[in-house]
Amino acid sequence: MDLGTGLLVACIAFSVAGAALSLPWLSALSPRGAGLPRAAALVSFVCASGALALIAWASLSSDMTYEYVWSHTSADLDPVYRLSAVWAGGGGSLLLCTWLMSLVLVAEAFVRAGRKAVGAPFRSVFLATMSLLVAFFSASVLMSGVFDRTQTAVLAASPDGLGLDTLLQTPEMALHAPLIFIAYASLCAVFSASVSHHLTGERRWHEVGLPWGRLAWAALTAGIGLGAVWAYYVIGWGGYWSWDPVETSSLVPWLMATAFLHTVQGHSRRGEYPVASPMFGMLSLVGVAFVSFVVRAGGLWSSSVHDYGASSGATAAERLASLLAEDASVAAVLGFTLLLFSLSMFLTLRAGRRHGPPQPQGAPARLSGYVTDRNSMFLAVLLMTLSACVAVTLMVKTVGSDAGATYAELGQKMTVLAASLMAALGLCLLWRLVGRERAIPVWAGLVALSVALALAAASSDAFDGLAAFALPPCALAVAASAVRLAQSVSKGPAASRAYRAGAQVAHLGVALLLIAFVVSSNLQSYPPQGPEVAVPVGGQVSVGDYVVEFVRTDLSYDVEGRPAGVTMVRTAYVDIYEGGRLVRADAPLEVLYGGSEAAGYYELERVAFVDSSFQGDLYLSYEVMSHEVILLHAKVVPAMWALWAGA
Repeated sequence: MDLGTGLLVACIAFSVAGAALSLPWLSALSPRGAGLPRAAALVSFVCASGALALIAWASLSSDMTYEYVWSHTSADLDPVYRLSAVWAGGGGSLLLCTWLMSLVLVAEAFVRAGRKAVGAPFRSVFLATMSLLVAFFSASVLMSGVFDRTQTAVLAASPDGLGLDTLLQTPEMALHAPLIFIAYASLCAVFSASVSHHLTGERRWHEVGLPWGRLAWAALTAGIGLGAVWAYYVIGWGGYWSWDPVETSSLVPWLMATAFLHTVQGHSRRGEYPVASPMFGMLSLVGVAFVSFVVRAGGLWSSSVHDYGASSGATAAERLASLLAEDASVAAVLGFTLLLFSLSMFLTLRAGRRHGPPQPQGAPARLSGYVTDRNSMFLAVLLMTLSACVAVTLMVKTVGSDAGATYAELGQKMTVLAASLMAALGLCLLWRLVGRERAIPVWAGLVALSVALALAAASSDAFDGLAAFALPPCALAVAASAVRLAQSVSKGPAASRAYRAGAQVAHLGVALLLIAFVVSSNLQSYPPQGPEVAVPVGGQVSVGDYVVEFVRTDLSYDVEGRPAGVTMVRTAYVDIYEGGRLVRADAPLEVLYGGSEAAGYYELERVAFVDSSFQGDLYLSYEVMSHEVILLHAKVVPAMWALWAGA
């Protein structure tokens, strides 16, 4: 048995043993029984650390005898990217996530075990749940074959490895995956705390769940933001959020984590949301498992950046059956997702029967008689849940569809998703600003205004209808966030003002980000000829307030400082004018190639060129047609400064 495989088997065994030893009746059999689960957790962490260190060392030392290393690295890669290649594929990313989960387990078992906030039964169930999660993910890593050996004939044909995609050889992608997996590991702790609360009735369960929920939300937000920066400036698709199913589905755990933070704050302070708070804690991990399935089910989609699987078949059902039959790890993740969802719903329904909704006495004459503090955010939380359902629906709709058509379609429908999020945020903030009696009528009037503006825009064709629909709730959210921020810093000690301002800064940031998303996605400017224009040398293209003139092309074999695998660079130089004034001379638009003159060259990457200003970003890239003619991709993306400021 290979050392890496043995370490994974040991990690599974000790994790399962730790879960069993955490059961109170079993730990009571030995005087030292209480310490056995902690010892098992520590050993499983050591095993996971050894497995991760082994594949990391193999990648850093270019040990191509491991098929995973051979598939994702090459001998000429920079050491930083040889290390980041560890999480560039499905098995390695699962291993990194497993190691982080075992680290969270050890942190709770040892570092945070001295807290007296929660009782022994809760801690026992928490450790058992976390241990089982570590065991499952370790088994998934084992099934992914991350320590399989490279076939001799294959290794002889390409002894230096296949290399790492040039698009992944960036600092953003080196950090993106670890941040995401830190969030996912933290959400495992949130899930375990929520389950333990349901099974033990521990009232102070949020003392464990809330800190991990905060870390998860911060890391997930930062990871998604880095991914957006990478997509906008590196990948050259023309935007920061695309049709990609992984990008769409990644919103689900973020939405669930956001809902969890909102509800658990009210639960910890005022006893609100006794059912909703742990429900969202559990659903956040369901969202993580769902994203893991989407990532590894790459063969289902027409195309995806995160394409770790392959499948065959004419229909989505046939491709899914093929994928599940050929990749046991994908089948395991799908089954795990369904199991987590079923468990979450069972525990939530059981808790719902126990608590029940508050029933008003008599026939209240006022809205506040029906809507109390215990369910004051019900509509907002419902909208957030519906938003997650919309995101899932948009992702499912990409199965087998044309990429270009799906991009335009999702660009439109994601605006509706943004509007629903803003409606939820606006309702929450209105509730605090104007009170219960006025919040819902004002909010309903705002929705009516959105519909009226959308109809007017559609009938007059003077403005984008979707943008018109989304702008009122977005504008309300920005304004209400600003007012609440001003109120939070108006009085009280400095530390208290800073604490209160934190949530309002987050609200304002989200509001700015989403209103900028609506504007930048729906109000882009293109050349009169369309987004792609064939331009000869000396030709000009107008786009918005800009004029782009194609000057010349250049071919270079000097690839020093380029990503590994690049052997040739074609550059088209353009002059950029704004308002008749030259603002950029010889702006370089690049296309990177791999291969050789003997074997033939192939395109690796089209590098985006972005000229930013307050009015909007001029976004350019090109395709080679000949030495004298290029196919220019040009557009102006407005409000990007507001989007990055919000982020």
